[in-house]
Amino acid sequence: MTAAALVAELRRAGAVLTVEGEHLRVNAPRGVLTPERSAAVAAEKGAVVAWLMAEADALALAGRDAVLGDDGADPELPAAVDPTLAETVANARALHPIERAAWREEIVSGLRWAEAGHAPDPNLAHDLAALRVLVPPGRCLRCDAPCPANNRYWCINCSVKEAKAKEVKG
Repeated sequence: MTAAALVAELRRAGAVLTVEGEHLRVNAPRGVLTPERSAAVAAEKGAVVAWLMAEADALALAGRDAVLGDDGADPELPAAVDPTLAETVANARALHPIERAAWREEIVSGLRWAEAGHAPDPNLAHDLAALRVLVPPGRCLRCDAPCPANNRYWCINCSVKEAKAKEVKG
């Protein structure tokens, strides 16, 4: 069973699935989480987490699109100013939620690479500009949560996760 089908089945049965950090939480009425369903969730945990995160990204982007208007035009970025950037933003909005999440994660990984002292990837600069149109300043590029004033890319949770990952590797 695919992650999408599993999530849909559990939701139809009344379950609420959430991702908290690296953990998948399933809150379901008694009897919904049968041994078969529990085994399916355990077997597909990574895919289910990825699906839920992509779905959250899609909802956040859809909310931003609703604020911008039905045509999706960003008042801060008229196509006449930078038509290539406007096209990249339109293409990102048209991606499937999982593809958009992968695109976003690639940009985030490139930024983390540069923050670690490596040469930044010049090919990601344009995509970063497009992502910054979709995720406004003051919001985390990874999870869209509010950022502290002293950090333009990451929220406190994503900064802490990265610091912990560095401790484990180092």
